[in-house]
Order: sequence, then structure tokens, then C-alpha cells
Amino acid sequence: VEEGENAVRVLEKQVSDLKRAVDERSNDVSAEFVKACQLREQLLVAQEEAASSQRRVKRLERELHDEVEKRLSVPHQSQQDAPSHSRSAHRDSPPRSFEEAEHQSALRDNQLLRNEVDAYRMELEAARLRVSTARQEADTCKVEMEESRVLIKQLQRELLTAGV
Repeated sequence: VEEGENAVRVLEKQVSDLKRAVDERSNDVSAEFVKACQLREQLLVAQEEAASSQRRVKRLERELHDEVEKRLSVPHQSQQDAPSHSRSAHRDSPPRSFEEAEHQSALRDNQLLRNEVDAYRMELEAARLRVSTARQEADTCKVEMEESRVLIKQLQRELLTAGV
């Protein structure tokens, strides 16, 4: 009888341990589910940021193209009116004429627009990296959740075989 009571106590202890393990794993799965939901939200935000950056890049590229077309369509100083010496030698000197000043201003504006487009492209790439990272984290979380489910099922089977 005493051996039977000891065996029952051992089984009860094992059942208690298994129940505790199932509860802990259930809590882990719940926490992982919450994490997966948060990662999904981050992914959606990162995707929206990427789309927004992409729209800005396209808009800036259109503006740059339009500005270049506009600047190219404005008649410039004719070659016969141009000074005989090189303009590049006088880049830092004051402009010789209104047309030259306009041309230099257009070049600066174009460079500023190009720099802005480049900045938005880098922002877009950063957003794409955030999206990729969020996807990888979500995939990792899915794998962990599946592993948790398998472990919970295994623990539940062990509980059933233990007679609980």
C-alpha cells in the first residue's frame, strides 16, 4: 500500500510538473502571439513608409525632369555673345550677364533637386530594410509559435498518458 501511495505521489508530482510546463508554454505562446501582432503592425507601418518614400522619390524625379526641361527650353546666351575665355575659369567669380547668372542658378537648383532625390532614395532603401527586418522577425516568431504548439501538444499527450 505504501509503495502504491508513493507511486501515486510521484505520478501526481509528474502531472503537476507537466501542468505547470503546459501553463508556462501556453503563456509563452500567448506572448509570442502578441509579439507577432506587434511585428505585423510594424511591418505594415514600414511598408507604408516605403510606399510613401517611393511616391516622394517619383514626385521629385518628375519635378527634376520638369525643371530640367524648363531650363533647357529657355534660350541661353548665344555663342557669339559669349565671352571668348572659359566660363569654368570664372565659376567663383560674379556672373558676366543675367543669362549666365540664370544658368548658374539653374545648375545649382538642379543639383539641389538631385541631392533631395538621392536623400529620398536612401530613405526609401532604409524603409525597405525595415520592412525586410520586420518580415524576418515575423517569420522567426511564426516558427517559434509553431514549435511552442508542437511542445504543448506533446505535453498534453504526456498528461493524457499520465491519466489526467
